[in-house]
Amino acid sequence: YDDPLHELSINPVIADDEGVPTRKNVLVEKGVFNGFIWDNYWAKLQGVESTGNAKRSLATGGISIGFHNVIIEKGKKSLEDLVGEIDHGYLVDGFQGAHSSNPDNGNFAVVANPAFLIKDGEVKGSTVFMMSGNIYELLPSLYEVSKEQRVLPFEGSMIVPAMAFENVRIAGK
Repeated sequence: YDDPLHELSINPVIADDEGVPTRKNVLVEKGVFNGFIWDNYWAKLQGVESTGNAKRSLATGGISIGFHNVIIEKGKKSLEDLVGEIDHGYLVDGFQGAHSSNPDNGNFAVVANPAFLIKDGEVKGSTVFMMSGNIYELLPSLYEVSKEQRVLPFEGSMIVPAMAFENVRIAGK
């Protein structure tokens, strides 16, 4: 969901850049798409109300639709517990090259860096490798999220837990 007033928000806002009051917008619920976000222009064209998601560009002064805080709900297990359950895997703390992913078809190829090897439930050391695939095919392999969330500043912010996936395609040492 998108929540402009989330407790972890680094920039909470009560109104968007058109003066429309902001609100929590549930976009996906239990895996089902629930609705779009709108500014005044596009909402009027679609015959709906603005959701309070107008963002003004500092470079051009123009208005476009944007998120405030994209939130992925936290789970019940700690990151430490999730790592402890993994026989062989990797803990990825960052990506390089995500900007080159294809938002139209979901294809991606990124460098996992920093990343760490997990063996028998313990972090053993650092590593770097490539991950590739398709986000739409990867999402169904998500099997757990941590109870800790962290804030990632990105065109607003993303507030996300650690996520555990199965069968991720990697290449490297």
